[in-house]
Amino acid sequence: MLRHVVLMRFIPNVTTDQVDELTADLLTLPGSIAEIKAYSCGRNVGEANKNWHFAVVAEFATSADHEAYLTNERHLEVIATRIHPILAERAAVQYEF
Repeated sequence: MLRHVVLMRFIPNVTTDQVDELTADLLTLPGSIAEIKAYSCGRNVGEANKNWHFAVVAEFATSADHEAYLTNERHLEVIATRIHPILAERAAVQYEF
């Protein structure tokens, strides 16, 4: 199994509506991408100014399944329309478990 973890910091003027729309779109991905075995995402509930603002965690059976997710058209659409306009920084890691 492979776990994919993404952390995001948003631009200073990001709105609650923009983050809500991002969250809603991300949560459609498991229904659109069969390779996803488990998926969660959400805002930081701690002190957001000192930490990352948002996290995504996805699990896949194989590296090939992860690659299919990364190149999936719906996933790329969410990145282009919801993430890129509000993204300041991104960190990601994939690990086997």
